[in-house]
Amino acid sequence: LFEMNYKMTPHAAIADEHSHPHQEMIISVLSGTLTCTVDGADKKIQAGAKVIIPAGVFHFQRNDSETEVQAVEQYRPALQMQEFFEVLIGWANDNKTNEWGLPTPLRSAVMHRYFKRSIRSSSKWRNLMAWLLAPLGRALGYQREVEHYVRLAAQGDRQ
Repeated sequence: LFEMNYKMTPHAAIADEHSHPHQEMIISVLSGTLTCTVDGADKKIQAGAKVIIPAGVFHFQRNDSETEVQAVEQYRPALQMQEFFEVLIGWANDNKTNEWGLPTPLRSAVMHRYFKRSIRSSSKWRNLMAWLLAPLGRALGYQREVEHYVRLAAQGDRQ
């Protein structure tokens, strides 16, 4: 089990529709209303409610409201979800993301391939680009960066 608490500002969204091929995901909303698109259908999840997303089902979360959303996500089994988020946080802390917290396309391609058992994009274009760009990103040392943050996560030492 990996569990993560987060806040989403008004009108914010996660980066990409995706699935967790081998994990069930449960999102419990603590405050506000979270809109989840699950398998193409929008669901409004209000405070006190939850949505269960089976393994392999594409989903996307956003806050369509004027108020902040607080939620808890659970992944069963955990696989590499903590490491995935630790890499994103590490890159953001080291100023290796853009103003929206997204890594460069080459870093994203390496990450996409590295964590393919835990998270997959619904975009065929993004999947193709990751497959094509990941070798170049690895040659530039971005996989070593990923592995660095994964080691820090294993040590319990977030950057």
